[in-house]
Amino acid sequence: MKKYIKKSALITAMSLVMMTAQNAQATTYTVDLDGPLGNSGAGYLTDFKSIYNDASNILTFSSRFTEKDGKLANGFWLVFNGGGSANDATNPKGHGDELAILYGDYTSQNLTAYIYNGQNNASSYSEPNAFIESFTSELLSTYTNGAGANDGISTFDFTINLGLINNPAGKPPGWRGIQYAEEVGIWFHPFFADDGAITYNADGSIENFSTRYTGWFDTNGTPTTVAEPGVMGLMLTGFAGLAFYRRRRRS
Repeated sequence: MKKYIKKSALITAMSLVMMTAQNAQATTYTVDLDGPLGNSGAGYLTDFKSIYNDASNILTFSSRFTEKDGKLANGFWLVFNGGGSANDATNPKGHGDELAILYGDYTSQNLTAYIYNGQNNASSYSEPNAFIESFTSELLSTYTNGAGANDGISTFDFTINLGLINNPAGKPPGWRGIQYAEEVGIWFHPFFADDGAITYNADGSIENFSTRYTGWFDTNGTPTTVAEPGVMGLMLTGFAGLAFYRRRRRS
């Protein structure tokens, strides 16, 4: 019985090592910035956070705005640049047909993804065959604006799977979608749109898009913080296996 227990424990320890090793290469990259950030044409950007996991292909994003002189964002467009390229995590502007652009809209609670055309405007949605997909329940946004000129707050949060965005049908050569590593370039433009100024087609793509005012937060090579839990788990499992081996030798 004692030999059987030892053998089972060894098999369990080795299984843990193998399972952990499979995830050892997974890395989570985080951008976490406090404001005010960028241009405040659509209110003060006070918080900007993005988390990207290169194994699960999950992107989590959150941002917060406070009102400035009667202006407060109720939407945004966003592009990240930093993954799959050996030579840049620069400002995404100019990187046409390489990166994905996301549009977030408080009035409809819609989040849509397109092929970014590289231009310094919001026109990517109007390009032929640029639409990738629409997320109808992933965007959680709030907008609270009182009578005062500086008492409003808005927030935008989402968690999405990038599987289709990073591998869309008919993707252009050199396509990278949304991904980043130790550095990332950010192109984030908050905006305010009146009710009815943004409309959608039956497939969730944007039909019409107009804004009253915008702000911006653009960066070049912003460092990320890196967490590699898989590597730490592998080390701990290895220590457990070594301890088991030593106990077995003593017995």
